[in-house]
Amino acid sequence: MTTTISRVAIGHFGSVLLAASIGLNGPALDASAAATSACSTCNAKAVKRFLRSKAGLDCRPGTGDPNERLHRAVTRCAKRLQCTVTVEAAVAAVHDFVDSLEARICEPETGDVAPSDIHGPVGHSPAAVEPNGAASLGVVAAFCAAHPAHDAVPPLMALPEVSRLPDWCDEDDAYQEFVDTCGQPRIAFVSQAADPAGADGSIQAPFSSITVALQACGPVCHLLVGPGLYTESPGVPSCTFIEGGVSIQGDIVVPGAPRPRIEGSISASGSSITLARLDVQDTYGALHSAGDILVSDAVLRGGYEGGSSAWQAQGPRICRSHIAAGYGGADVAWHSSRLWVAGSAVAGCYEGLALSWGSRDLRVLDSVVYGGYQAIGTSWGSVTVDVRGSRLASEHAAVDIHIAPDEDDVFPVTFDVRVVGNSIASGTLPESDPDLGIVVRDNHHE
Repeated sequence: MTTTISRVAIGHFGSVLLAASIGLNGPALDASAAATSACSTCNAKAVKRFLRSKAGLDCRPGTGDPNERLHRAVTRCAKRLQCTVTVEAAVAAVHDFVDSLEARICEPETGDVAPSDIHGPVGHSPAAVEPNGAASLGVVAAFCAAHPAHDAVPPLMALPEVSRLPDWCDEDDAYQEFVDTCGQPRIAFVSQAADPAGADGSIQAPFSSITVALQACGPVCHLLVGPGLYTESPGVPSCTFIEGGVSIQGDIVVPGAPRPRIEGSISASGSSITLARLDVQDTYGALHSAGDILVSDAVLRGGYEGGSSAWQAQGPRICRSHIAAGYGGADVAWHSSRLWVAGSAVAGCYEGLALSWGSRDLRVLDSVVYGGYQAIGTSWGSVTVDVRGSRLASEHAAVDIHIAPDEDDVFPVTFDVRVVGNSIASGTLPESDPDLGIVVRDNHHE
């Protein structure tokens, strides 16, 4: 018989264990009872977030080391509140508890969560496309060859198997930074089937529109969006955490739901923004972003492009996500910075991922990328490229570094390019050039 344990119960047991392990139920550790209480509350919330996360229990592949995540959370409490705690002892005690339950917790679970117990990301979704039903690189190439106008969305490829993603992909860390920066959020619910009359965002009367919810929820909002079709193009401001992968059943939230489908584009601008478990499709571009934005466990499909940032903008961090577009998967342009992609599958019929017009900082880690003309490329004075551990394919260039000045005829001192340890299914690579700061090594052709 399969045993399931709700996340609420896990969080409760973890809080009790952490309190006992560091003596928070015994003599005061700080000079005042109030300080002790604050430390206890902070640590209890930290371990509840850790234990409620499947990533924290090693159930989901491609996430940060759980010991590091828990250690950071408890250390953050100690530094912020000047707690007198033994961080290592607390972490060790929690992991003893986790080890005894991990096998059961990692099985499919009901995962019921009451609104009062939501203090971090709670959703999770089925795979957007199962590996046996996903498009291969060859199928994507054939699709793109059959649609030379670059205005049709290629099929999704499977996500690569990744044992660990970088820390900047961690949703739990992103949520904690969101709270630290913006303050405690209002939690609001959205259901496509809800009656808009009398909607107030509560679990009993959810909003029926993401746009309306964002307008009513701010200035600090954690939005939980149920499955269904949303025909709208919401604008997402700073201090917003949006996640799908949940459904509302009575007075509880149940994770494991399909991603909500948004037919329209998302414009996200500002800081402390996370877009998790959303499926966005637009006839032109799925995501237009500028700022500190994490896109996690999502699907971006565009008739022209999947995502873009331009005009001195900061691009997104895209993790464990699918991108498919008729022209380009994602790019940053016109003196913009940062496009970081990890553990993702990207298909663009002309280019996969790109920097252009004096932009900088493209990281592609442990991803699969197809581009009809170039899988990964730069143009016009764009610099700083790091491509590692990825599988790349193109009819022309797997990686193309355009050795040229920017539009002001400024030639970079170094292009600062690293293309290391990748698998090349098709397409060419640049030559190493130490004088220009271009290193290409340890790549193999399939």
